[in-house]
Amino acid sequence: MIKMSTLFTLILFSISSFSSFHLANAFANHHKNLTPQVMNFYNQSDIYLTANEKLKLQKYHIIFVPGMLSGLGKLVFEKNFNQQKKFFNQIMEDPLFSVIADTNTATAISVNLPYLKKLIDKSDHPVILWGHSKGGLECLELLILYPELMKKVKGIITFQAPFHGSEAADYISGRLILRTLMTTLFKSLGGSYQVMRDFETAPRKEFLQLYRNEINELISKIPFITLVGWLDQLEQQTYFLSWGGLFSGIIFPFGKIVRKQGEIENDYLVTRYSQRLGNADYVEHDSVDHISLVMSSGHNSVDKVKFSLAILKVMLTKLP
Repeated sequence: MIKMSTLFTLILFSISSFSSFHLANAFANHHKNLTPQVMNFYNQSDIYLTANEKLKLQKYHIIFVPGMLSGLGKLVFEKNFNQQKKFFNQIMEDPLFSVIADTNTATAISVNLPYLKKLIDKSDHPVILWGHSKGGLECLELLILYPELMKKVKGIITFQAPFHGSEAADYISGRLILRTLMTTLFKSLGGSYQVMRDFETAPRKEFLQLYRNEINELISKIPFITLVGWLDQLEQQTYFLSWGGLFSGIIFPFGKIVRKQGEIENDYLVTRYSQRLGNADYVEHDSVDHISLVMSSGHNSVDKVKFSLAILKVMLTKLP
């Protein structure tokens, strides 16, 4: 029997990000691999915005959309994208250039969409949406359900969003004790268990199939870049001995869900294949865990701020 402390620790982590690789072929794979361009910028010893890039970027504002349970604790759940926001606002000399959306990260995707729409409508600049994990799903659904926002949203970037669902969510929903504990947790945080339902593979597959045409149209009209991250075997061995690896690989029985997939690349929470979306351009990195790029904790072999700036520079080449 799983100890209560283990279950509680399990509850306090982004379980919902384990993703199904079985649904990865819901769309044809016609991505454009932007990895060489991004890494060319990232590998420069001194990466910065040129005067022309800065001038162009001044026309836009960035809205960061955090992932599940973001901001609920300093050690594990510090606010996603906090370092990027501080850096971007500093180099743009504008404290309002980028903001972190104050979404309820413990509630259903649908609950946050009206708030995000209002946030975009209130902006006096065209917007670049930048979401992590659950936040990436919210960015996608927002533009699909409110297509009029395409007049205001000029670019979308997602970091490791589980577009094809979560086997862990299926696992939890099928077990009464875990489902009850999760329901209690989410309610205590002002949310509901629907947030876990949103990550199950069946509804995610249904969403992708139902809105296939709309998603393809969105990607054809707005620059859409997805970050696909995982840990190679050597990185996994190092990560396994870290706190992040301890949480996801040892304490969590759900870690076995990913490990049983054998050689399937994953960031210990999301499989590589689940992070891809239709015809969206993508960037790949084989040395990031699920939280590396949005939190100061986690596996930090990658300079998250520098890497994010490199992606932003590539996005700028696609913006009007």
